[in-house]
Amino acid sequence: MNPESPKEAIKLFDFISKKTKSSTIIALPYLYLKDVRSRQGGESKIKTIAQNVFYAPSGAYTGEISALMLKKSNIGGSIVGHSERRYIFKEDDNLINKKIISLTENNLLAVLCVGETKKTSHEEALNFIKNQIKNDLSDISKLKYKTLNTKLIIAYEPVWSIGGGKPTDAKRSALIIKEIKSFIKEKYKLEIRVLYGGSVDCKNISSFLEYKEIDGFLVGSASLKKPEISCIINKVEKIK
Repeated sequence: MNPESPKEAIKLFDFISKKTKSSTIIALPYLYLKDVRSRQGGESKIKTIAQNVFYAPSGAYTGEISALMLKKSNIGGSIVGHSERRYIFKEDDNLINKKIISLTENNLLAVLCVGETKKTSHEEALNFIKNQIKNDLSDISKLKYKTLNTKLIIAYEPVWSIGGGKPTDAKRSALIIKEIKSFIKEKYKLEIRVLYGGSVDCKNISSFLEYKEIDGFLVGSASLKKPEISCIINKVEKIK
């Protein structure tokens, strides 16, 4: 639930628009999507998406926003399965699977968050993540299979590292991401982007940028601070 006002959201969006030359996705609270969307030009390099979505196209689901509503409002997609949705709001893999299907049926982007809940061995973490992915992408025949290469991004966020500046080891994360990609390619015949998320900030991003397996970053609290945004963008684009 950040920032606190549409005015602040617009200021941050304008700042990022001027700074970045890279492909950038901004996930906003619903209230700010329309205001920020109006700032985008037709050729904007920035895609605006929601932070959450509901699976049904319409109906008596008070307070929910459907993928169809996002599509008709020219919003590019949504984050799905963020750790806060999973563990605060108790969203399970079955619900997340329905959300992904709904987004892809509407030709919208799904940014699927996966990650182990506690610090474990590499093998245990990978098995946990593979199980999440299998459940979240279950019954893939329902998905618009051929469009998933461009309409699905996975964000690996080890839940135990979120908040408090506790990023996991970059080498370990890069290896897990590499194995996630191999698993998805083997099981689903898909080659998709996999991001790292988990206390990413200006101080630690350089260590993650050393690994080509990492396709980008899901930035949390650091995305609300202009100095952090500026530093992260500068380091990413210098490497690029």
